[in-house]
Amino acid sequence: MLSSLLWQQGKSIVSPHGVLRMLNYFYHVPFDATAETKNTIFADGKAVVETEFIGKHIREFAGIAARNKHVRVPLRRERRCFGVIWAAGT
Repeated sequence: MLSSLLWQQGKSIVSPHGVLRMLNYFYHVPFDATAETKNTIFADGKAVVETEFIGKHIREFAGIAARNKHVRVPLRRERRCFGVIWAAGT
């Protein structure tokens, strides 16, 4: 279902559980953060989700010491859709 996900430190995550663990670590260990959905688009066989990573840098990450600074990082994920997508309630 999920293709291999490669991230900056060269680790490969190949299962839904692995992706969940990586995201949980990222949002709750080096950062105290949440994701805020900004936009969701379904069109032309694609799904696009635009979010913003919002939080505070609380522990060392990628060799950078915690600075207790607030961060906001825009994120965008695009996927191809196959078949029919039904909206809730239809």
